[in-house]
This record gives sequence, C-alpha cells and structure tokens, in this order.
Amino acid sequence: MVAARHVGLLLQLQGTTIRDVYEARMVTEPVCARMLAERRTEQDLADLQTVLDRLRAIVEAGFEAIPDVSTWSSASYRFHELIMQRCGNKTLAVQGAVLADIVDTHVQQSLAKELGRKGNMPERFGKTLRSFAKTIKLIEAGDGDAVEKHWRKHMEVAATYFFSSDAENTPVIDLFG
Repeated sequence: MVAARHVGLLLQLQGTTIRDVYEARMVTEPVCARMLAERRTEQDLADLQTVLDRLRAIVEAGFEAIPDVSTWSSASYRFHELIMQRCGNKTLAVQGAVLADIVDTHVQQSLAKELGRKGNMPERFGKTLRSFAKTIKLIEAGDGDAVEKHWRKHMEVAATYFFSSDAENTPVIDLFG
C-alpha cells in the first residue's frame, strides 16, 4: 500500500481519475492471465482455488453474514493479485499490485455505497464466483487466448458495477485524501 500511495500522489498531481487507473489494469491483467495460463504450476491453481473457496464460503454464509465490504473485497482482490504475481513477469506483478491497490480503495467505497441497495448484490457475487471458476478452468487448461479474452470481459463487466455510482469520475486524490 505504501507504493500505491506514492504512485497515487504522482497520479493525483497529474489529475488522474480512478477510471484511468482501472483502464491501465484492463490492459495488463488479461495479458497476465494469459501468461499465467502458459506458465502455471499446480500451486498456482491450488492458490486460486483457495481464494475461490473462501469467496464461496463468504457467499454461502449469507449476505447478512458479511461484516463489511473489506471481507469480500480483500478476498476478491487476492484473486486478481495472484493473477498478476504468478504471471511470471516481476515488473508486471509490481505494476499490477500498485494499480490494484489504488483501484481496491475505490472498489471498497463503491461496494459500501451499493450495500444500501442490496437487491443485486447476491447476483453480483454469484457472477463473480462463476467468472473466477471459469478463469481457473481456463488457466488449468493452458488456454491463454480464452483466459485473456474472458478476463478482459470480466474486468469490463466489473467496471460497469464499480463506476455505476461514479458519475463524476473520482480523481485519485479523493481516494487517499
């Protein structure tokens, strides 16, 4: 998080928005998913599955059992983090971690706003679980093309949720202020 704050400060000075940061992630994460599929180990698959199992347990405990948005957000963040860390490229892993930290702050704020409108939350959690399961399956199969395409779509769909309550396009400054 320290690196994210430093990069956040640089982005803040340039008037960068959180959408801009997320767009950068949408360029790099799908490529990292492809690289992971091409280089994955059994441990990579096991670690991704562990995160998916944790997320399933959170959902199965019931929506009301989620104590705060950070519980879901941190577990979901870990899945993204594993894709970046295990892709086999250290530079992309560090870059991805910094950008993900910045976006994670926004995700937690967005989820907190959405909790008041619980109507679509269980459905959204279910979609995320299915998407993560498909991602693991494609990585396990070593299908780089398919996982890159799928992960890009996953991130595009997630963006529609994260930015639905962000009409003014939050500047990075508002996240770390």
